[in-house]
Amino acid sequence: MKRRYLLLAIPMLGVLGALLTAGILGAPEAKATDGEKEVSQVVELDSLSEGELSGSIITSSGAGTPIDANAQASEASEDAATTMAARPAKFDLRDATFNGTTGSFVTTVKKQSPWSTCWSFGANAAAETAFLTESGMTFEDSKTEAHPNGLNLSEKHTAWFTTTPIATNYFNQQGEGFLNNPNATVAFGDGMGGRYMAGQTAYATTLFSTLVGPVDESADPSLVYATADGAMESAGDGTFMPDRYGDWSIDENLRHVASMELEESFYLPSPATWTGPQDPVSGAYTGEYKFNQDGLDAIKDQLLQGRAVAISFHADQSLPGQTVTGSQYINLDTWAHYTYDGAVMNHAVCIVGYDDTYPASNFLADHQPEGDGAFIVKNSWGSLQSPDWEVFDWGIDGTGYFYLSYCDHSLSYPEAFDFVTPNDDDLTFGKGDDAEVVDEYQYAFMPGDPEAKSYENVVSSANIYEIGSKSIIRDAAVQTRSLGTDVRYDLYLLNKDATTPTDGELLWSKDVHYEYGGFHRAEIDQPVTANAGDRIGVVITTTLPDGNYEIQQNKRVSRHYMMAIMADPRTRRGARPW
Repeated sequence: MKRRYLLLAIPMLGVLGALLTAGILGAPEAKATDGEKEVSQVVELDSLSEGELSGSIITSSGAGTPIDANAQASEASEDAATTMAARPAKFDLRDATFNGTTGSFVTTVKKQSPWSTCWSFGANAAAETAFLTESGMTFEDSKTEAHPNGLNLSEKHTAWFTTTPIATNYFNQQGEGFLNNPNATVAFGDGMGGRYMAGQTAYATTLFSTLVGPVDESADPSLVYATADGAMESAGDGTFMPDRYGDWSIDENLRHVASMELEESFYLPSPATWTGPQDPVSGAYTGEYKFNQDGLDAIKDQLLQGRAVAISFHADQSLPGQTVTGSQYINLDTWAHYTYDGAVMNHAVCIVGYDDTYPASNFLADHQPEGDGAFIVKNSWGSLQSPDWEVFDWGIDGTGYFYLSYCDHSLSYPEAFDFVTPNDDDLTFGKGDDAEVVDEYQYAFMPGDPEAKSYENVVSSANIYEIGSKSIIRDAAVQTRSLGTDVRYDLYLLNKDATTPTDGELLWSKDVHYEYGGFHRAEIDQPVTANAGDRIGVVITTTLPDGNYEIQQNKRVSRHYMMAIMADPRTRRGARPW
């Protein structure tokens, strides 16, 4: 399926598009006589003339040849976490140097009230820092006369379009998207109820990879984390928050806009591992906890490369101002947190630094971690330095930050992002100063949890797309889940009577090794020109370190899934962070 996206220009930011599993990204062939790409402020939507052939699984031996590492050299992923010979004992992105610029590459602390949107705040915080460091731009540098608040991505945009199904007949995909619990007590907008639900950072990944954000709040007033009329209500703890019963909607025309283009995401291994499965009802981890040094090193290496890391864990409370009895896991004198049991994650935050020397004695006296060391973490419960209603006295000296033990037993789903910036010399998109239109071909549109299945026999995933207008195909993309995968990309120009994704001329192939799972894109070395009406087959073969083959799958929250959860909680596969 082809989608044409408006790439929204933001002062100081490059703009562009992205893509998803077995997808391709191209641009309409330039019509301007000076060779520049034709720029349009209007989003045109072109539909397929052929039926959809999404998610074809190829099992024939000739369709997906295994990658032979001895015969073909794999290209290492440029941004895979690097093995650092000597990592510093302390590192903080609030005082660092990147691309010759020194300062803080971390944006202001926000406040998520009244919704359970910590996952959106954690993901957008990580996205903001990743873009700033690679651009060599401190947070202060991002502030301009036209953009006085600096870089400030819209958590509301991410949450709204994650949890709002497509309402129009958009390429016959009306209704696609998350369906929230229809029995939720809070209902607004279209009456679906409980719209801003709990989630995972991976929801943002699947959203960003389809060019649904991230987008700066300055692009439109409705992107600010508030109701349309700015009404407030009491939070019950002496503070105020936006009115949960007000109008939180965002116009559907703002779904397909972005201020930056996702280049890659990284599903990192967690420092916490468990030998047993999660309890099907409570979601609690079972078996024996084991500290994973590789997970700690992976997070550190992302930080040292300038990427903040979104992560989930189990907190004493999952919302700011929430009433709790005592402090089970956090020392409120030192703001040091350590979950010492198999409690399931209930909150998502953003790691911006680490300190190997942080003493274990700073945690609660009766439950101290196995060793020294803690992450420096940015929360989304406000701070004394936050503006307007977001002011809240929480964290170290009221800054909104706290320490999270390396040995926390509940650490889950660490993830980092990499975005296209003007400093990228190997990517052609995302460098314009004006709004652009980019064509993205892909089918999967729903946010999902990262899951995958493996097969002993050769199995590939594929999509077939019909080109709407003469275009240059510049990139192919995929999502993977496992560590250390080899991905083979094959691009075919299909015959007129083709019935399979490989029935035609092989235009381009590429082998890439990815250290981590996540969203990946591969630049086509010599961009392929496709004419209107051409059908392109995109075939992805993912090989695991053990020689098996992986197919990425997303668990989607459909009506059937939600109804099943309400009927029997054992249907749930673990909890989601709030």
